[in-house]
Amino acid sequence: MLHGCPLLSLTHPNPHPHPHPLVVFFIDFMTRYVLATLYYSTFGSRWSFDLKFMQPISICSWYSVLQYVDMTTEYRGAACDQENNQIVALFLNQNNLEGTLPKEIGLLTSLKNL
Repeated sequence: MLHGCPLLSLTHPNPHPHPHPLVVFFIDFMTRYVLATLYYSTFGSRWSFDLKFMQPISICSWYSVLQYVDMTTEYRGAACDQENNQIVALFLNQNNLEGTLPKEIGLLTSLKNL
């Protein structure tokens, strides 16, 4: 085991209350890479809803909430946990995805729902 390694927090959820800023940057960079791979491998430019993917904003803002005439709502896009700001779910149903999911999706270790 690599004690004191800043990358340790990538495999162990929240081992330190305040992870090193470099680790936070690396996780964000890797997550953006995985989501970009997902976007391009499923022809994201043809998606029914762009969901703010590939925008230079927080990945936790890559979503939209649709409200229908009957006042029901539906969440689409990326969902993050409140504590670590990591992707825990991707709601991409009925969004005209084509192609295949990339193997890189497995790098999102916090992902619980796809």
